[in-house]
Amino acid sequence: MVKKFLLLIVSVAMMLVLGACQPANGEPPAGEDNPEPKPPEDSKPVTIDLIVDGASDYTIVYDDSDPIIKAQVEAFVKRMDNNYFVTFEAVGIIEAEADYGHEIVIGDVRASGREAAKALKESDFSISVVDDDLVMCATGSRLYAYLFDVFASEYLVDYDDGTLSISSEHTFWYSASPLSSTTYFERLSKKGVTGALIEQIFEYRTFTAEDGTTLPYRLYVPCEYDKSKEYPVLIVLHGAGQRGTDNLGGIKYIVPQIFAHEDTPVAEAIVICPQCPAAPEQWVDTPWGRGNYSVDNVKMSNELGAVLELLYAIEDEFSTDDDRYYLTGLSMGGFGTWDLLMRYPELFAAGIPICGGADPSYAEVLKNVPIYTVHSTDDPTVPASGTQAMVKALEEAGSMCIYFRELEGYGHGVWNWTAEQADIWNWLFAQKLSNR
Repeated sequence: MVKKFLLLIVSVAMMLVLGACQPANGEPPAGEDNPEPKPPEDSKPVTIDLIVDGASDYTIVYDDSDPIIKAQVEAFVKRMDNNYFVTFEAVGIIEAEADYGHEIVIGDVRASGREAAKALKESDFSISVVDDDLVMCATGSRLYAYLFDVFASEYLVDYDDGTLSISSEHTFWYSASPLSSTTYFERLSKKGVTGALIEQIFEYRTFTAEDGTTLPYRLYVPCEYDKSKEYPVLIVLHGAGQRGTDNLGGIKYIVPQIFAHEDTPVAEAIVICPQCPAAPEQWVDTPWGRGNYSVDNVKMSNELGAVLELLYAIEDEFSTDDDRYYLTGLSMGGFGTWDLLMRYPELFAAGIPICGGADPSYAEVLKNVPIYTVHSTDDPTVPASGTQAMVKALEEAGSMCIYFRELEGYGHGVWNWTAEQADIWNWLFAQKLSNR
């Protein structure tokens, strides 16, 4: 009973959540026997019945080398049995070659257990169907947790008279990259994004400036990028604790929370998250414990100069809206945000420096630049007095677009509160250079 509708899609990999499983280089498996599939000409909503007469067996193929994954699989199997009376068999990926009764589907690649295990290590995750088996595959525990959450809460949408169905507004077809999957960001934005999942939607890149300064950076481009449109650009500058070369520091803080807001405008922006090299390098070469500093006496750092060059490189590569370039940064990145705004006030439409420091003598330069700054009075690392003095100087210069949230009790980690305020980020993306 189940086969008659499953066989219709055996040749097409079902990608319900994050796009297809794919090699690390972002290209889908291809070849004479396995060309890159294309979406059907007649794309219609699809519903696939999974359970007939209240009982059926399905298989989860999982990476049994990870105990966290094993625990998540067991919990999911129990939940499905208790809630839907659906029996899932969990099979370790390495043992699947011997124990699994059907071919394993990774994206649109049919492989033995060991080949599938290798492919899983280089891919995201997918939900696929082959014969009578629903196969859920993933690379790591964080993705399994998300996969199960989405599958159970969003795709098992109809359970009536013994029939449980998967439904989607989009025809299932093989997608070359998560960034090109329409459903991909929709799922993330509606359900919240963790730092681990942010890694999946930000491309890993490296940039070398003219002076030889090298910055690892992460780049987000909207999943439906259209070169005929212009996109706002947001630069995010991390703090001192995230310096290094792992290309993870730039997306550790602020970014996950901003993306987690429902209908966040950042979804339709190009986001650049550079990583400053290890200490003693800084976005601004000044001791942050002193708070404010003199721009005239502290030249622009090589690292911040490289960020500026990177922005111009992204501008050349993509279609950007130069009326809407934005900056934000925390702690050391807060200094960097103030510094770029003071040196290039006509380049950026607005900025959100968080617990940083600046130069009050530049208030006249910045008085027409929309700035939203946040600092906690009990900050033990960067004194709030620096931000207080900068805000006072701006107000005395006649600024009508300086907004200051002076909080208490948040310490140096005030960026967490800031990132969680959807209205602040909505405000940022509403600013335009042409409106000054």
